[in-house]
Amino acid sequence: MAKAADRLDMAVQTVSTQVREPEKSLGYELLKPAGRRMALTDAGIAAMHRES
Repeated sequence: MAKAADRLDMAVQTVSTQVREPEKSLGYELLKPAGRRMALTDAGIAAMHRES
């Protein structure tokens, strides 16, 4: 989240909130921790393909 926030010139809390809002509305986690990074969950992959 910190790297994304830096690239977007936003606070980490803002990016986290923007990820959590669709997760709440969909009822699924979209991202999961993967070591020091984040990875898409299966639901995240499905949501990404829906938007394409």
